[in-house]
Amino acid sequence: MKTILLRVFQVVLALMLLIAVYAVASGKTYLFKAVIYNFAGIDDYQKFSNDTVTVAAAKPWAEGNTIKDYPDSLNQLLEKIETVALLVIKKDSVVLEKYWDGYSD
Repeated sequence: MKTILLRVFQVVLALMLLIAVYAVASGKTYLFKAVIYNFAGIDDYQKFSNDTVTVAAAKPWAEGNTIKDYPDSLNQLLEKIETVALLVIKKDSVVLEKYWDGYSD
């Protein structure tokens, strides 16, 4: 039984080493970070390298009849699920835009 466990351990270790060698050889070292930071979060862009995407001149959204008040139950739900941004668009117009926890910057 002990030799079987040792053999399984050796095979698993060899597979992990093979995957690591592949990652380094192919230049996909981000796989190591993906294993370390295996749970996704909203601030993951700070942990990984980023590329800048160039865009054409921005066109501002039209603003429609702004929603000034919405149900308190919705606000409680948004706080419970830790929402940091809410954008409501109706017929090509922004009717509600709200940010929490400093994400408006």
